[in-house]
Amino acid sequence: MSYGPDLGGVSSNRRLYRQHPQVRQPADLPVLRSTKFEFIVNLTTSKALGLTIPASFQSLADELIE
Repeated sequence: MSYGPDLGGVSSNRRLYRQHPQVRQPADLPVLRSTKFEFIVNLTTSKALGLTIPASFQSLADELIE
């Protein structure tokens, strides 16, 4: 399972770097806060570990890996 920011924001950081040539170092980039978080459950791994993920918990996931 993982819960974290949507990694689509990584590309926007790169785009911002290209749009602002005065930015010389990554530390000069403004801080961008994630507005979307994802909850992903890997059912294949949980099965290999002998874990059972309840259906009610699976229904909360943004993505199920089977």
